[in-house]
Amino acid sequence: MEESEIKQKLRAFLAADDQKGAEDFLIEHFNDLPEELQKDVLFAFYSETLEKKAAEANIVQLQEDGAKAIEALTKLDTDDVSAQ
Repeated sequence: MEESEIKQKLRAFLAADDQKGAEDFLIEHFNDLPEELQKDVLFAFYSETLEKKAAEANIVQLQEDGAKAIEALTKLDTDDVSAQ
């Protein structure tokens, strides 16, 4: 596939706000891309994956912190009831 065809197809995906379609297209035609663009695409995919993993890790940490806070509050409430 020619570079001009690739750019035209990508523009169509972007105009349609179809990020998933653009990603699938880039993966499917990766070897057709100029080497410099291949590097950019790899970096973009890598960065996106890191951001998603960081967000997931942050959510897990928030959930763990929330569970600890609830446990501490429950213990405080139980201690208050026992003291009465």
